[in-house]
Amino acid sequence: MHLTMLQTYLEKLLTDSGYDRHERRGRWIVAVSSYYRTHAALLLDEPTVLALPEKAATLLNSYEDARFVPLEGTPDAMPMGMALKTDEVLEWLAKSIKLPEEEPKGTSSTDIESLVRLRRGQEKLRKELFDYWDGACAVTGVKTASLLIASHIKPWSMCESAEEKLDPFNALLLHAGLDKAFDKGLISFDDKGDILLSERWNIPEALSMGIDPRMRLRKIDERHRVYLAFHRENISKL
Repeated sequence: MHLTMLQTYLEKLLTDSGYDRHERRGRWIVAVSSYYRTHAALLLDEPTVLALPEKAATLLNSYEDARFVPLEGTPDAMPMGMALKTDEVLEWLAKSIKLPEEEPKGTSSTDIESLVRLRRGQEKLRKELFDYWDGACAVTGVKTASLLIASHIKPWSMCESAEEKLDPFNALLLHAGLDKAFDKGLISFDDKGDILLSERWNIPEALSMGIDPRMRLRKIDERHRVYLAFHRENISKL
């Protein structure tokens, strides 16, 4: 791929995954998520290299079987890198964007062990979602696995137990654009599965992101409805 085309493509992947601010630094695209205040960088090459802060990379190595290693020549404060094919980039950006870049203060060994178990449980959750949704986006039916994200309905940080965090009915399998809008509360779903747009968003902007107000969940279970009610009330404020 021509360098200019590659840069445009990688910048789009960064934007779609939530890294909304990026700039070119030599052979790297350095990006920041304004929402999560996390950082990442992509090398302008094929295969590319995803560089992350040490803490985030270590978490991915521990919980997601990633292969981040120390590299020379990466942007400042992002010393760990992993080579990726271009069709793998979006999946790993989505996994990295919400990870803490510093060790939380006051974290005990018991807390860390619990976190390890929960993170490993995420892989099981993703498999359960792929099985439930037949390997396709819960709304659009898109089946490109690298574009699909296990999107929590009741956010991870607001769950009251490990069971809630890993409940397959507290998550939807969404493509990256829908996941981002759902995570920020710009969209939600009613008890019939019909999509709802937040008052903070208008139809032309939604359509420009490929989100149609006529969209709906392909199916819905009674067990989804409790979590969706929480999302409407507390995240989308509908």
